[in-house]
Amino acid sequence: MNDAGSATVADVVAAGRLDPPAQAEYNIKVANFSLHAAGPASIAFDPIDKAVEKLWLSGVVVVAAAGNYRTTDGPSGVPFAPGNDPFVITVGAADIHNTISSADDNAALLRIRLTRDGFRKPEISAPGRYMIGPMPANATLATERPDTSSPAATCS
Repeated sequence: MNDAGSATVADVVAAGRLDPPAQAEYNIKVANFSLHAAGPASIAFDPIDKAVEKLWLSGVVVVAAAGNYRTTDGPSGVPFAPGNDPFVITVGAADIHNTISSADDNAALLRIRLTRDGFRKPEISAPGRYMIGPMPANATLATERPDTSSPAATCS
């Protein structure tokens, strides 16, 4: 992806191509796709879905972000590749409400929904809201969305 966080479908498909000798040499077992296609599509037609399925068929576990999409009517499921693919382990975000106890944890904006093709997604969730970590003070997130970051979480 480029420095603006964008890539073409061809870029993503090319990134998913794995040369069998390289797979063996580097012992590649897992591929992470923390991205989504520009538009919703069926797994039958989306080239990104086809690329991750090919990876899976070559013995690589594929993990993808659910995206945690939300509409004004509520959660909208997982409509985009590659998170919508049944061969992919799709990870949704959990909201831990900035507490230690797990009693108040819940899915962030996204509940388990059916994809366009009828698959239940995501399979798993991990903390994904209000994450604490270092961030440069001049980072895009810090400058464009100061409400989502605090000085204690930035570094210079």
